[in-house]
Amino acid sequence: MESKKTLKETKLGIWLKAKAPKIYDAALDALPDSGVIGFVKNLVDKDESIPKDPAYYAALHEAERIAQEAITARWQSDNDSGNKLAQMVRPMTLIALLTLYTVLAVVDSVNAWDFEVKEQYINLLEILSLTAFGAYFAGRSYEKTKM
Repeated sequence: MESKKTLKETKLGIWLKAKAPKIYDAALDALPDSGVIGFVKNLVDKDESIPKDPAYYAALHEAERIAQEAITARWQSDNDSGNKLAQMVRPMTLIALLTLYTVLAVVDSVNAWDFEVKEQYINLLEILSLTAFGAYFAGRSYEKTKM
């Protein structure tokens, strides 16, 4: 029975060393005894662009918390203002986007009409809808968990 080649001796190893030396080094450190998890760990450990400092992630978390609190305060201020427009702007935006989406889906699905929604408008509607629905429902969920 012939012995197995090491990664260095294989065509894949030679190619990796030439084209992706960081992956090659991580693979040498991980294989064969560390497995896939060790391989991924070595990639992350050796990547200079990934911050390793836990304080960095704590600061990111704190910045997100402050931003969410500011949004909550702004929405609360809108609701307490007594101005109907300020109170209804988000729900009306959601209703308008959902109505537009429904109308365009129905009209676009009727084969008898020569109507086609351009790709740019589909992408724009997708981004607007994801932003509006995400902010409203995810933001509302965040507010409720903090109360």
